[in-house]
Amino acid sequence: MRVTILQRVVVAGLLCGLVGASQAREVRVGLSEEYSTIQAGLDAAQPGDVVLVSPGFYEDFQVHELPSGEQIQAVAIVRSGPITIRGLDVGLVRIGPFLNLVEEIDGLPTYGIVLDQASEGTIIDTLSINHVRWAILAYGDVSVLGCRIQRCTDGVLTSRDSHLLVVDSLIQDLDRAISAHGSSAAIHDCEVLNTRTGVYLAVPMSDVRNTTFRGTQFTALHLFKGGSHHSVVDCRFENNGLHLDLWEAARAHLLDNSFGPGGQIGLRLDGRVTGERNVIGGATVTTIVILGHATLTDGVILNGGGRTIDAAGALDFGLGDIDLSDNWWGTTDLEQIDGWIRTWASGPGVSIEPIKAHAVRTTSTSMSRFRAAFGQR
Repeated sequence: MRVTILQRVVVAGLLCGLVGASQAREVRVGLSEEYSTIQAGLDAAQPGDVVLVSPGFYEDFQVHELPSGEQIQAVAIVRSGPITIRGLDVGLVRIGPFLNLVEEIDGLPTYGIVLDQASEGTIIDTLSINHVRWAILAYGDVSVLGCRIQRCTDGVLTSRDSHLLVVDSLIQDLDRAISAHGSSAAIHDCEVLNTRTGVYLAVPMSDVRNTTFRGTQFTALHLFKGGSHHSVVDCRFENNGLHLDLWEAARAHLLDNSFGPGGQIGLRLDGRVTGERNVIGGATVTTIVILGHATLTDGVILNGGGRTIDAAGALDFGLGDIDLSDNWWGTTDLEQIDGWIRTWASGPGVSIEPIKAHAVRTTSTSMSRFRAAFGQR
């Protein structure tokens, strides 16, 4: 689903508290404009302004100092907010070196856009960032809308008490896609493709929707933080080393997702997890490792040659039984299904009955996509 500019601005405004702000002034950047570099446009902008960036390649690095005291080379640093940086064409407005990855200049790491501590509410819209060490570093609230972040070492990093929103964006060919350490994160309508590690959300609350994770070497989506609440809805996971890792007693709800086959482990669930209508393809060692309490119903759970469920580690948590009822397992043979499940005798019980007698018939978009992609009927 493509998201309109109006939808993106409204969502960003709700997140960052910008809706109802005064009329924005436009500051234009480009070869034929008053300001030829993005930094010059930002220096001239006031809170609430929109910096409009014309098509071109922007690789005018300048030395800046981060709040930590570290010196870096960055194309643009935002020192006050809220400010919107908007490209006029995502395919033609490119930040970073033209051809190859450049991680350092004069011994200093390279960055695309840096948001300083006073830059709350910045919107980065319709830009391409390529070939730098860090694409976006944010110390305050930031919305990344309709962007392409490709062939960098790292994508988006947030810290402090920041809120992160990423919508309708492509993140591809990086070592690490997104790492959020603030108050909340929302990832909607995105593609995360061919990364070494995918999205790491160490936040109290997150919402991941309608996003594709494909070709991650290690973990595609890592949700972490004790007492946190996460939701993953209508997402597609394909050909990742580990699709989903829920860590350290977090709470999560999984709805209408498709977790394709492949990899040694499909899902690793530590904490309290509920879910409905998920299609979980088989993994070569274990499809789902459960270390806490899980209720996953009304979906598909398949065996990939090893174990389907490993719940042997759940006994230490005292969180109760594991409910995997009302799922299709690829067979109706209860003895065979039971052989695919590993538990300790003193640990929590695993409920699988009733089982579905046939594959789930549903209009769920995630399940239909799963069948189309992997030949399921």
